[in-house]
Amino acid sequence: MRKNYFYLIIPLALFAISFASALALSSRGDFVLKQLASTLNVSSDAPPQKLSEEELVSMVKPAVVRIMVRAEVEASIPLFRVSFKDFTVKTVPNQKSIKISTPIDISGSGFVVNPDGYILTNAHVVSDMTIKKKILAPFILLAINYDLSSFSKEDAKNLEKKTEQEGLEFGKRILDYAVEESSFTFKTKKIVVLNPTSLGTTREKILNEGFTAEVVSVNDNFYKDDKDVAILKIAEKNLPSLRLGSGDKLSVGGQVYVFGFPSNAELNNNNLLESTFTKGLVNAFKNSQNTDFKIFQTDAKISTGSSGGPLFDADGQVAGLVTFKTSSENQSNGDNFAFAVPAEIAKTVLSNSFIINDDGIYGAHLKAGLLLLRDKHCKDAITEFELAKSVNKKFGVARYVDPYIEKCNVLISSGLSIDSKWDEFMVKVRSLGMLAWALFAAGIFLVVILGIGITILLKRLKKDQTELNHLERVIEHQGGVVEVVSTQSPFTTVVRQEKNIRDVLIQQDAKEIIEKKDAFDLTSVNNQNNIGTRPTVLTGDPRPPNEALLIYIKQARLAGLTFQAIEKALKDAGWNDDEISRALAVPQ
Repeated sequence: MRKNYFYLIIPLALFAISFASALALSSRGDFVLKQLASTLNVSSDAPPQKLSEEELVSMVKPAVVRIMVRAEVEASIPLFRVSFKDFTVKTVPNQKSIKISTPIDISGSGFVVNPDGYILTNAHVVSDMTIKKKILAPFILLAINYDLSSFSKEDAKNLEKKTEQEGLEFGKRILDYAVEESSFTFKTKKIVVLNPTSLGTTREKILNEGFTAEVVSVNDNFYKDDKDVAILKIAEKNLPSLRLGSGDKLSVGGQVYVFGFPSNAELNNNNLLESTFTKGLVNAFKNSQNTDFKIFQTDAKISTGSSGGPLFDADGQVAGLVTFKTSSENQSNGDNFAFAVPAEIAKTVLSNSFIINDDGIYGAHLKAGLLLLRDKHCKDAITEFELAKSVNKKFGVARYVDPYIEKCNVLISSGLSIDSKWDEFMVKVRSLGMLAWALFAAGIFLVVILGIGITILLKRLKKDQTELNHLERVIEHQGGVVEVVSTQSPFTTVVRQEKNIRDVLIQQDAKEIIEKKDAFDLTSVNNQNNIGTRPTVLTGDPRPPNEALLIYIKQARLAGLTFQAIEKALKDAGWNDDEISRALAVPQ
């Protein structure tokens, strides 16, 4: 007979149903299912996790640098006049040029865009044109004031009829004329990227400890086309770097962040190396002078010195470069806005200079570590943080990374770090709700009860199987065949097997008794001397019952047969009533 393992399916099915019910009814069922999906490595279409503001600062600040330009310039400037009546500018004849020698200091911001020392900033921070404009500005202002001082009321009315655009174009012509007619000699010009880890206590010492930069690309026409972008190169390697994103993702009302070195945030010389983080909203998109791209307007706070710093969108991507702010005149009217050129302009400049924008190992490993820390995989997170710290030590990344390593060590020491499969399993287990645990426990209890019942049933079947195997051998020896067919359920099979066992036992014992009856005569046995050894069973009848009959009756009673059934079976086997009566009268 083949063993039947169908019963094992029942508890497993009930267990699965119980656990599924726990997940469905638990208040945190969705979370559990997500955790199970994570365990099974089920893919998800969820967007990448965003960095918090604190994490964004740690990612960006080491790559934001302060740029100082110091020049000693000699200039020869002719006397010139401007006329707002006919929008002309010309040199005053027979007048000597004015010669000056002046030091120029310019401060701005920038950020690393390639770990090999390439830095992005505004053109107006490092361009010679900026220095020339700064020298010429008082002379141009003097010429304008001189002309306007002679205006009549009629002249003023005519000037008001001119458009703002016409005024801007005339201003550019004045500047171009003054630059062209003047001569400039740069005795010295030095562009320095300040060392973020300098310990200098004076501006001069900090400047001397900085990294000398060379200009790779600069747009000297930035004041005409608004493409205010330049590239610098310093002789440092393995720097923390930022990857450029896209300005197309910005929208009016969207959140933006600005990093830089605003001069009005300097309390003293000890703050020259600390960049400022501000945030605001995109207020508008403005056309560039040539209407070939959009300029972002934001209310994030900046000031002189912020120029060239990165502007980030809400996803932590560089969307643009801060380039200028509201004029002093408009600020006095209560307006204070910052403007930025889109990152696409900077990408074009980098591409034209054959420079690859690469965020390097700092950004990649720091972000990987931050995400691991969020999930409390602290040992792996520390490994990533240490790799992030392996960049150029002069850029002071340790001060931004070490706090996260400390957080990891706290979690590890408190036993809350998840650094193995067992830790992950325990977290998932703890995430289940009370109702889920109750149903889970009920399922386990049910499985145990069913397991005990099935174990008992299997032992019963094993015993019956042993007996059937014995009978099969007996019947095969006699030339017969017994076939037990299992139908309906396993429990019906057991009953049928027991009935077959009884029938076979009765038939076998009856046959043996008949054979014994034929082998000896009961009367002759009773006349032997053994009569005294047999127990007296019936009063007045000293003859003991036949031993073979007693054995048969005992087995038949154990098999569950009634006295009537036993009597009939014995009669059918050829035993007389007297023998049967005396045997049945013996207590069993």
